[in-house]
Amino acid sequence: MLKKTTEFDSERDFHKLYNENPKNLEAVEKVLKVSLVARGNILQISGADDKVNSCEELFSLLKMAKHQGLGLRCSDFSRFLNTVADGNAIQLHKLLSKPLVLKIRKKSVVPRNLSQRNFLDLILNKDLVFGIGPAGTGKTFLAMIVALDSLLKGEVQKIVLARPAVEAGEALGFLPGDLEEKLLPYLRPLYDAMDEVLGPVEARKLIE
Repeated sequence: MLKKTTEFDSERDFHKLYNENPKNLEAVEKVLKVSLVARGNILQISGADDKVNSCEELFSLLKMAKHQGLGLRCSDFSRFLNTVADGNAIQLHKLLSKPLVLKIRKKSVVPRNLSQRNFLDLILNKDLVFGIGPAGTGKTFLAMIVALDSLLKGEVQKIVLARPAVEAGEALGFLPGDLEEKLLPYLRPLYDAMDEVLGPVEARKLIE
């Protein structure tokens, strides 16, 4: 049996690592087969040598993610825990070894959670990425930000905006206005992302 004590900068910092949810600490005890005692900013870990070391590594990775600005939700915590438990902590080390910040003009964009961090990492390193998930999780916004970053750095000459035009009962030809006005509702999320980081004036110049 091994017993280790880990001290965090503050009680608040420690609580943020496990999303201030005691059930997450219970999950660590169950999955990693360790015993945890949390008091203030101190965490005491007891168990078999390898299990204690895995638990220590888990909180080290969570701390690294927090310092990079990632908001650790319960789902992120579970993903960290299961990855470490499966002996694949090296994947998280590779993902978090280098902070990912995209600077566009005066605005900095950082991923808010592990899924967004992984999504950005894939976009930057792969030729083609499919982002599948519920609305509002940042898929369109992050893809647009990476495209703008590449354009402003001169890595690409043009961004092609493409969206599926799902007709609502009538063909696009029946909608009022010219072709640009007909397609505007479908492209609005892409334009909104551009407006947010560049401002509407510069975004419009790029569109034109």
